[in-house]
Amino acid sequence: MEGARGKELIGDRFCHLTWDDLHSFMKGHYAGLNREQKLMVDMHLSWIVDKNKRDLENNKVESGERNLDDYFSNSSEAIDKLIDLGEQFNQDKRLKLKLDLDKLNDSQLDTILDAIKLLSQAESVNRKKVYTANEQTLEAVASFLSELSLSYKWSLLRFYSGLFNYANQRRCLRINGTGSRGFSIRVDVIDMGEISLCTLYGSKSIHFSLKR
Repeated sequence: MEGARGKELIGDRFCHLTWDDLHSFMKGHYAGLNREQKLMVDMHLSWIVDKNKRDLENNKVESGERNLDDYFSNSSEAIDKLIDLGEQFNQDKRLKLKLDLDKLNDSQLDTILDAIKLLSQAESVNRKKVYTANEQTLEAVASFLSELSLSYKWSLLRFYSGLFNYANQRRCLRINGTGSRGFSIRVDVIDMGEISLCTLYGSKSIHFSLKR
């Protein structure tokens, strides 16, 4: 508010100064200060520099060191299909892409499924690793799909059943979870180990980790 008022009063002559700007200015006038003034400037400089450092550290957002293309050579092609359908955010030092499935139409849901299939077919995926979903997970999946059908969410039912069916048929993918929060589709990447390809939340959203 102060900035807007200042610009309103003096126009283009208005500019915002940081404490670093102030102390850069003071360097040219430091010699002309008396002992008490120098002490005050030095104390303020030490305090503000330390505070700025602590603030930056406390509010730093780390988004991981590995990009999705470190795991899947065709990730750019897949994510390009999805990026405009959701929003990016940072969580637990990861940059993620969130898509709200109940806000998307059939064509957009098909685009997500196509992107997942594309990632799962990357050369880096360990096809020798064969998974079988445990009984508890399969029961949770069946219960989840049943709830969708009872709520008449036909588009979502079509998407989820297609995804679960694909993951179950493509044995290098593993459906994981008990349905309490949702499910994840996991895959083993050669020389890098098992990672989550995507996470399906009970809130009818799907997350992809772009950086981890």
